Amino acid sequence: MLRKSRYLSLVLAALLGSAGAAGANVVTDWNNVLLNAIRVDKTSPPVASRAMAMVHVAVFDAVNGLVGDYAPYAVTGRGPGGASPEAAAIAAAHKVLVALFPAQKATFDAAYATSLGPIFESAGKTAGITWGETVATAILALRANDGSAATVAYNVPTGAFWWAPTPPAFAAVLLPQWPSVTPWGISNPDHFVNVAPPTPSNAEYTRSFNEVKRLGRDTSGVRTASTVAFA
Repeated sequence: MLRKSRYLSLVLAALLGSAGAAGANVVTDWNNVLLNAIRVDKTSPPVASRAMAMVHVAVFDAVNGLVGDYAPYAVTGRGPGGASPEAAAIAAAHKVLVALFPAQKATFDAAYATSLGPIFESAGKTAGITWGETVATAILALRANDGSAATVAYNVPTGAFWWAPTPPAFAAVLLPQWPSVTPWGISNPDHFVNVAPPTPSNAEYTRSFNEVKRLGRDTSGVRTASTVAFA
C-alpha cells in the first residue's frame, strides 16, 4: 500500500507538471502534511497506510478527473471544465485529512490557506475546490464501512508457540480486525494466503527454530558478517 501511494504521488506530479513547479508541489506539500499528521498522532503502521492511501487516491482521482487520462480508482466522472487541478488536489487532501485526524484540523486549515493563497481567485479555483471536495467525499464514503473500525474480540491462546503480550506494557494485540479490512488493490486476499507453517512437532519447524537460535543468539559462534549483511 505504501508503494502504491508513492506511485500515485509520482503520477500526480506528472499530471500537474504541465501547470508548472508550483502545481506539482501541492502534491508533495500535502504528502508532507499527511506524514506530519501521522507523526503527531503516532498512528500505527496499518492505520497510517490506510490514511495515506485514502489521501492519495482522493487527490489522484480529483486531478485525473480534470487533466489526466489514467484509469480512475473510484470516481469515474470528469470534473468541470476550467477547474483548477491544484485547487482540486488541495481541497481533496484537506477534506480527507480533516475526516481522519479531526484533532489536527487547525493545522490542516492553516496549510489549506497557505496552499490556496497563490492560486488566482477565479471561477476555476472555486470549481476546483468544489470538485476536490466532491471526490474526497466519495473516497471517504467508499471506505466508511471497510472494517477498519470494527470491534473484534481476540482471545490470546495459551501455551507454547503462541503470541503473548510482552513487557513492559503487556499491551493487547494490535488491530485484530485488520485481516478483514477491505483491500485496496485486490478483490479477494484469500487468493494470496500462504500455506500454513509447519506444526511445532514437525522436523522442518525444529530445524528452522534451531537455526534461528544458532544465528540469532548474542554469543553465536556461527553468525558471520555476511550473514548479518544478508539479514
